[in-house]
Amino acid sequence: MRSKPILLIATDALEAQAWFAEQARASGYEAACCLTEEDVWQQARKNPLLALIDAEAVSIGGQALCRRLKALYPFLPQLVCLAPAANELDDWLAAGADDFFFKPLHWPLIAMRIKRFLELSRLKEGMLAREAHLQAGTDAYWNMRR
Repeated sequence: MRSKPILLIATDALEAQAWFAEQARASGYEAACCLTEEDVWQQARKNPLLALIDAEAVSIGGQALCRRLKALYPFLPQLVCLAPAANELDDWLAAGADDFFFKPLHWPLIAMRIKRFLELSRLKEGMLAREAHLQAGTDAYWNMRR
């Protein structure tokens, strides 16, 4: 039996975490909720398909966490939740954020973005696998000619 795709939800706001988890589960995802930075690293080992990061989550580390996640898991899309008056979009992009959504939260829009990110991730994985296959074939060809 195939397991559900995992969404890593990083926020220290319990109400927001419960809301994200409920919405994620209702949409067929497993929610890996994180209250602290340590939780994030534990959950990241489960190979989530996407990370939802609350920009206001002080205990999680914000942009520094985003940078470290991008360094360790470069293909993990990161979707960042910002307050409506956020003026640090460039800083978050530099830290590794792939996209944003703003409060108030609107699940249908977030779910659509998650779906698009997952489609892009699958396409990227397929492209990398084909590239590796082509490279292996090219290497084998040149090794035969030696």
